[in-house]
Amino acid sequence: MSKKLLRICHKFLVDSDGYEVGIQDLVTALSKNFDSYVMFFIPENQLSNYVKKNELTKKGKYFYHKKTNCTIVPIIYERKNNVYVNDLFMRKNIASFKRQFNNLFNDISPDIVHIHGTLAPQFLHAAKHAKEAGKKVFATHHIGLINRNCHNQRWYIVFAKFFIHNQFPSICDKVLCLSHHGKDSFMNRQNVIVDYGAKPVKKVNYSMNKINALLNKHRLSDGLINLKEKEYLVYPARYNDQKNQLMLVEAAKILKAQGLKIKILCIGSIFDKDYFVSVQRKIKHHKLSREIILVNKLSHDEVLAVVNKAEFMISPSINEGLGRSSLEALSLGVPILVSRDSGHMEYLVWGINGLHFNPRNKKSIAEAIKHAKKMKVFHMDHEIRPYSEHIAFLKRLYNKNLLEVK
Repeated sequence: MSKKLLRICHKFLVDSDGYEVGIQDLVTALSKNFDSYVMFFIPENQLSNYVKKNELTKKGKYFYHKKTNCTIVPIIYERKNNVYVNDLFMRKNIASFKRQFNNLFNDISPDIVHIHGTLAPQFLHAAKHAKEAGKKVFATHHIGLINRNCHNQRWYIVFAKFFIHNQFPSICDKVLCLSHHGKDSFMNRQNVIVDYGAKPVKKVNYSMNKINALLNKHRLSDGLINLKEKEYLVYPARYNDQKNQLMLVEAAKILKAQGLKIKILCIGSIFDKDYFVSVQRKIKHHKLSREIILVNKLSHDEVLAVVNKAEFMISPSINEGLGRSSLEALSLGVPILVSRDSGHMEYLVWGINGLHFNPRNKKSIAEAIKHAKKMKVFHMDHEIRPYSEHIAFLKRLYNKNLLEVK
């Protein structure tokens, strides 16, 4: 009989960002070896649409998702704020999670609990509860340094996150980080290891006519989009201050003033509506509607098709944990222009597979774009750690610890 593996994350089958896609890939890859359960947060009024959209079927008290071959356990929470972190710290939501988690835990008695996040009180409760029950507990820290983008979070939450985060190494059997940049966020790093892998992506080869039709269908900017192959830079990321689209607009202003013809395509969900509006206003103020094109979120395969035809993929995000979209771009043979303040630096080789810049400096971003366009040729021969090694590592880690229980 397969061992039961319970994953806890803040979202699942909701978005196509690096956090989501990475967890979906892990669940799918390991579903043959373990009886997989995934628990995540969702507001009650979104549950019925979620079930319908993902074609879930009822499985006892829970749901089943055929593609990833896992049992889905939605945790209902009350949504009051625009910032979900503030919602998770509400006493009502913490108490509700404890009740729902404890019921599930008693119902399925998982052998392994793997928590994808270290900054919420719910995650800490799950780790402590599972450990006290004698289970094997792992956590993955997906981002870089903590509390770097927290201006919209309540002050006490910022302090609480620091203490919650730093308890995980002493509770868990192992804490995994996607980069050394993320590992540096812990005070005690003795039980923290770095391991990552991005699933090799298939080359989705759309014609430019099909890509332009797709972009026009989802465009958030005025005017028709008519891009040519290798004419544009692409930035796939949700719209919020951590992803730093505003600084990219400022860099585009500099390049336009210097007479450099550029087109930057931003693709992503509107994670922060106020921030998105500020990006729109800045584009209009600087008269950059031809240079900066905004598009709503696309499916993962659609994003890959757009990246495949791009000249470069650019990522000015601040404090990126690993930068999955950058790894995917490299696997497609597309050079990357990325932030130095991130896990990107652990696989970027200057002048070989891309260039880096200071994400807080518009001139630095502009210079990197200008320099890349002059270089023309990148020698895309730097190998990224194979995804199969990451999966094999997790299997060994899980199985080794299960044997230790016996």
